[in-house]
Amino acid sequence: MQAEKQRFWLTYQTRAATQPLLWTVSRKFDLVFNVRAAHVGNGLAFMAVEFEGPRLAINRAVGWFLRNGVRVEPVELSAIEG
Repeated sequence: MQAEKQRFWLTYQTRAATQPLLWTVSRKFDLVFNVRAAHVGNGLAFMAVEFEGPRLAINRAVGWFLRNGVRVEPVELSAIEG
């Protein structure tokens, strides 16, 4: 399968910030990730992440995040290009 890159905003409660969410997803779905931006504070954490791997694996990772209370939204590329 051909690898592709997709970028997402991940939003979750800061209590989940102590969990290795990205590491878990990268291992479970064999994805490479790149954190493009992040902020933790006021009870919420926001992270712009780029995933690289087969589309099916990325879709499964998104589903895993959703099932684990993480809101996932596509990133507008121009928002984090720099």
